[in-house]
Amino acid sequence: MNAMSGCKRIGVNLALVIAAVVWGCGIAQAADWESISNAEGSELWVDTDSYADDDVYSSIWTKTLYKPALQLPGAAAGIKYAEKRARFEFDCVKHAFRLREFMYYGVKGELLNKGKGEDAFVPVAPQSAGYKVGTLTCQVRRMVRP
Repeated sequence: MNAMSGCKRIGVNLALVIAAVVWGCGIAQAADWESISNAEGSELWVDTDSYADDDVYSSIWTKTLYKPALQLPGAAAGIKYAEKRARFEFDCVKHAFRLREFMYYGVKGELLNKGKGEDAFVPVAPQSAGYKVGTLTCQVRRMVRP
């Protein structure tokens, strides 16, 4: 088995989980984080319960855990974050995404910063973390809206 088939299998299994949640009772539930990528220094997770869509776009929450913690952009020296959460919105037809909102958390779990994302969509770069999240999100969209 090569690495690509493993990624596809994980994506399919996770897509089925998300689809079951979407087709479920529709009641808000606690976050259900699933790891989809583990690279040196960071691990990427998606909240399978956060999948949402409308007539055009699909969105999902992600969190990235960093070890070691990283310097918070624009903050005083020494202020580091260990977790970043972000809600991404995907245009599955144009293979593009945009960041809708984000939050940075410190090593003790404290909220350090939050903000709104961008209005403009950008292309999804192949083999990037966005590609993994977008592939999963759009796969669920095709299941929910065939």
